[in-house]
Amino acid sequence: ATTLTPTQQLPFKDNRMDVIFDEYANYDKNEITRVLKPGGTFIVNQYGTDNLKEFISMFMPLGMSGSWDLTNCKQTLESVGFKILEGYEDYGYIRFRNISQLHTYMKQAVPDVAENPDKYKAFYTKAINDIKEKNFFQITTYRFLVVARH
Repeated sequence: ATTLTPTQQLPFKDNRMDVIFDEYANYDKNEITRVLKPGGTFIVNQYGTDNLKEFISMFMPLGMSGSWDLTNCKQTLESVGFKILEGYEDYGYIRFRNISQLHTYMKQAVPDVAENPDKYKAFYTKAINDIKEKNFFQITTYRFLVVARH
């Protein structure tokens, strides 16, 4: 499903789905519970709040409220009766040796970069300085995967 109904629900009847896969999108735990059959599987593959944190910290200097990670996702699903079958998380880093590499990546990861380049001058200035000092600019990646049974 790519859109919700006018009442903000998933466009499925109650207890009809065997498997729901959520990739990189928000979801309503109660809606997932409503449409998933008892014994059905919910798979969540999402970026956490630590993903691209060097970029985000420049545009949200006071930080984000709360944290979204493997632990919080598991707790959220358990709170509505899911049994966690598996959980994985992947922390990593991408190093860029020049601005062209970084810009190419950021256009894909954060499409607003291509549309509003002036807005991101401070970010690119920081990256240029790091490349001059360390020969690279490093950005954090973080995503997680949870498999849960209803």
